[in-house]
Amino acid sequence: MLSNNSSTETKNFAKWGINFFLQNPNTSIEQFQKWFINADGTPRISFDSSLNDSNTEHYTSWDEFFNTQNRGFTTNLSDYTLGTNDNISQQGDPYPITNSRVNLKIMRYTGAGLSIKVRSYNIGKSTFNIHDIIMNQYGVTSFWSFVYEDSNNKWDGPFAYVYNGQVYARVEVNIIVKKGVTIKGASVTIDVPMKITIIMNPDTGYIIDSTFSLN
Repeated sequence: MLSNNSSTETKNFAKWGINFFLQNPNTSIEQFQKWFINADGTPRISFDSSLNDSNTEHYTSWDEFFNTQNRGFTTNLSDYTLGTNDNISQQGDPYPITNSRVNLKIMRYTGAGLSIKVRSYNIGKSTFNIHDIIMNQYGVTSFWSFVYEDSNNKWDGPFAYVYNGQVYARVEVNIIVKKGVTIKGASVTIDVPMKITIIMNPDTGYIIDSTFSLN
């Protein structure tokens, strides 16, 4: 039940939900919750008057959206390219810092993605660690945006990652991609949790691989 104290966003979501069930009477409450409500009870759907046919991805139904591989995000490894390593050590606080960059393409239809810069220190030592991670969007950004899933803990790691006998550093970053979609004439933004995995060579501080998966 809605009260007079309900937020505008909550009221809009409730109205949208009623309309959804009118158009999709065979969808169960459980499926609706799985698709559109976070574990903390907040909606994954939000409303923005600037959304329209030209700045959203189009699907014929929510079934099509959720059944599309990776919600329409690309996973083809040939679609991401390693950026130029900015490997000039600079005086950081409290250690000399080495920068490495990667561009990770995630938007299949627009060729856009995340530009990731990882700054690390203690290169080549057992105490190798990450100073910080800076992420920005590149390419066409009107279809989507992102936020850190936990703004107070932007990344986890580095964890040891062994490949062909070589020990690398694996860093994981959790973000929420806010993707604009139009379905049956209604344009909304849906939150899609995503995990970015970055593999680094601790002897050089270089990013050697980067992928993503949906949480």
